[in-house]
Amino acid sequence: MNRLALALFALLTCAAPAHAWNARGHMMVATIAWDRLSPDARAKASALIKLNPHYAQWTEGAADADRDLVAFIKASVWADDIRSEAGYSNGPEDTSPPAIGYADRSRHSEWHYKNLAFSPDGTPIKASPESNALSQIHRMTAQLRNPNVSAEARSYDLVWLLHLVGDVHQPLHATSRYTAEIPDGDRGGNEVSVCPTSCKDRSRSLHSFWDGLMGSGSDLRDAINRSRRLAAPASGVAGVTSPDAWLQESLELAKTAAYASPIGPGAGPYVLTAAYKQRAGDVAEERIALAGVRLAALIEQGLAE
Repeated sequence: MNRLALALFALLTCAAPAHAWNARGHMMVATIAWDRLSPDARAKASALIKLNPHYAQWTEGAADADRDLVAFIKASVWADDIRSEAGYSNGPEDTSPPAIGYADRSRHSEWHYKNLAFSPDGTPIKASPESNALSQIHRMTAQLRNPNVSAEARSYDLVWLLHLVGDVHQPLHATSRYTAEIPDGDRGGNEVSVCPTSCKDRSRSLHSFWDGLMGSGSDLRDAINRSRRLAAPASGVAGVTSPDAWLQESLELAKTAAYASPIGPGAGPYVLTAAYKQRAGDVAEERIALAGVRLAALIEQGLAE
């Protein structure tokens, strides 16, 4: 085992709450992005990430040569970590100035998704909040490349972007399905119950099932190794740079994969078949790989001179 592997083996993080892709999935996205960044982009990103108040905690115990990699990967989970951290509040949606940085103590739960709502049976749908994952990716990307924005604010934006690009590649973070059985919308599958094996066991939400397709562990070494075993996406689809297009892809996959049979129009519970689980796992791996490649391109562009 090489020195980096030994160092990372000892670096465990606390378990994160179950949100998009869970901690492991987000760390896999970040690893793929890091591996594709140029040395210049890595250096600039690392300088910004050092400004996050959790930097010392993230890098505790890491060898000097590994600190930048470790911090970059762990920073991808920060937006979920603050959901359960003291000192942060749920607060009103996006009322803070756009360049406030880490003085912003809102958890901004509405930033993790954009509901491109749909209804297969004509049930009336509702609009997504104006402040959402897509609006923030656009805003933060613009700020990241703006030299007039403070380094702290750009650090805040970069750390959020490490997370949000992963979020929008999870199909159920792109929609809410409205049906006659769930007329107020299912909140990206949160109102639909599924049983991965038998409903004699405890059920979970459809959203949680998709979040957990990469597993729930937060071992850095495992996330790195798993990410590096994923097949690289085709260059054509990997080169899609529009966050709007990423959301549309996720919406279509929600319709064709997440809400596929045996998922019905109601709240369930639905027993998931082997075929459904296999398809879901394949989609998750493809989306994780795409998110990492696209995140790297976004960072390269945002940090270019």
